[in-house]
Amino acid sequence: MSSSRPGLFCWSVACILPVSTLLVSCDREKRIAEVSASAATITKQEKNIPLQPGGFSAEKMVDPPLKDRSRNPFEGNYDAMNKGKRLFSWYNCAGCHSSGGGGAIGPPLIDAKWIYGNSPADIYETLIKGRKNGMPAFGGKIPDYQVWQLVTYVKSLSNEAAASQQKQQ
Repeated sequence: MSSSRPGLFCWSVACILPVSTLLVSCDREKRIAEVSASAATITKQEKNIPLQPGGFSAEKMVDPPLKDRSRNPFEGNYDAMNKGKRLFSWYNCAGCHSSGGGGAIGPPLIDAKWIYGNSPADIYETLIKGRKNGMPAFGGKIPDYQVWQLVTYVKSLSNEAAASQQKQQ
């Protein structure tokens, strides 16, 4: 009887110690549980400006509402990127840009050369206002936080491609 107690004790320690270490050391990133009322507002399609290819930037624009949106509130947030990936599928962005962003009837999103600029503000503006020759305007149709989640995902596609290209060189 006394020989089984040390074996039971050792077995218990061997099982409990790794599990407790795993639980204590787990550091998860902050999830987006609630969205503030200001982030859930729907941005109306703003006044049309002349669309010009070649890196249009929000900094060149005088329109204050768009300038206020030049910083992505979800930048670097993995949870927002995953939600953006889901929205990319739900809103059928993959129908034109393919599921991995490689392009189909729409331009690719994984390279560094973008017609209307690849900054978060440029991507946001493209999603809100649309672009001629096929890109629909989502302004007034989806909330701001979803637009920024899409921006986060789309930006991650080009960042992954750039990192992959650097590894090959």
